[in-house]
Amino acid sequence: MKKRDSYRNKTGSVDAHDHMKLTANVINSSSSAIAICDLDGQITYANQSFYRMWGITDAAYLAGKNCQSLWQIGDEYAQVMQTLQETGSWIGRLEAIRQNGTLFDVQVNAAMLYDDNGKPLAMTSTS
Repeated sequence: MKKRDSYRNKTGSVDAHDHMKLTANVINSSSSAIAICDLDGQITYANQSFYRMWGITDAAYLAGKNCQSLWQIGDEYAQVMQTLQETGSWIGRLEAIRQNGTLFDVQVNAAMLYDDNGKPLAMTSTS
């Protein structure tokens, strides 16, 4: 039997709503910059640390953006995506582009997110 992580409240019972709320709060308040992209690379979520690191002052800036547009990556993007699809993860240093156009180096840990059947759902990255 596969062991799953769980959250227990004060009474010892699992409350799915509280667990989801706690998880969302942990991700949003993390000191690591976290982003989620769909399988086409369109950004669907970024936490507050991501906004700070990229100097994003308005959430609308990310609307409809592809993750590739936030990196000075060129031809390497295809290789990163291929590695993600083949192995499920990629770790490396990239040059990122802030909202104001300045560049900065950042360590990126990217991973595929899968459903219970192993089907890819999305991609995530932490910096």
